[in-house]
Amino acid sequence: MRALADLLCKNAFPALKKLCIPRNPGIKDVGVVALADALGKATQTSLTHLNLASVNMGDEGIAALAYLVCEGHLEQLKVLYLSDNHDVSEQGIITLAQAIGTDKLAMLEDFRMERLEPGKVTVLGVNAITHAIVSGCSQLKSI
Repeated sequence: MRALADLLCKNAFPALKKLCIPRNPGIKDVGVVALADALGKATQTSLTHLNLASVNMGDEGIAALAYLVCEGHLEQLKVLYLSDNHDVSEQGIITLAQAIGTDKLAMLEDFRMERLEPGKVTVLGVNAITHAIVSGCSQLKSI
């Protein structure tokens, strides 16, 4: 993941639209944080699809993605898949919800965050993310 992050930092893929690296459990938080850091440093980000499903991400990775959203680095994003990351807790969901609520993902059309670890997320987290999506993602077509 570090090699990909380094290339993204150097704008090696200025026209990159889709970054899909699902089902790579070795990525974990450290890889997502490195990726988010690289995307934040890239001078041009035109990502429309980001698939980080089943990468063993937890709250630290979610927080790094939330920071990218808040800073406006993912404003072109149309598809975001974060399903099957069982280490995400309710606090991670709330952190992501707060970022989505900033209206900086207004282009988002498809969002997936399914199959989280049972018992880690209560109705409070579900309500937070639902409210954020309804208020901040006016183009959403699929959840």
